[in-house]
Amino acid sequence: MGTQAEMARLKERHSAAVRVVCNRKQPQATRDGADKVAKNLAWAMFLLEAQEAKAKRINPSH
Repeated sequence: MGTQAEMARLKERHSAAVRVVCNRKQPQATRDGADKVAKNLAWAMFLLEAQEAKAKRINPSH
């Protein structure tokens, strides 16, 4: 899937996003929803970064 470093970075992003969303006191259901959103956000950012890195390898001028 991804290297250990990539997975560690994804996990850190996810937990950081969860901390931001859950900073306020909220009911558990809302926190669970925030967790799902944070996972999706972290994953999307990770995929975007990977896509950009791949583009740089293919075309280093950008």
